[in-house]
Amino acid sequence: AYGNEFVTEGVIYASGTLQSGDDGVNTTRDADGKVLSATPKYPDKVIGRWTCRGWHVGEGAATKTGPWVVTHQLFDFAPTPGEASFTTDGVELVDIDVAIKRAITGGTGPYKSMRGEAVQTMIGINSSDGVNLRFEIKP
Repeated sequence: AYGNEFVTEGVIYASGTLQSGDDGVNTTRDADGKVLSATPKYPDKVIGRWTCRGWHVGEGAATKTGPWVVTHQLFDFAPTPGEASFTTDGVELVDIDVAIKRAITGGTGPYKSMRGEAVQTMIGINSSDGVNLRFEIKP
């Protein structure tokens, strides 16, 4: 529903890991369809962790096209949280294969002076009911 908040997270794969039709997740569900576990399908290609917090806009999860959430995203690339990370803020689109620009708002470690924009494209919903996104980072 409009205004509901959420937090979600997942892994960051190296560029080119996911091909068409591959969601990159191994998911186990119970008899009622509830997700019991979700693990990376390609653990050797995981380069970081992604955490996203935000709020639903539009028609929330029922949005069919256009903006559906406003979010803050953390891209973390080191074993110790906060050692090598950057953040983005902006609107996300529910539309598949439609790009939208997000502001790069800062970073830590090697990314401490990072500013610019990230171009985000939704490429699908994965088997764990999470989003699969593609990013082009333009510092």
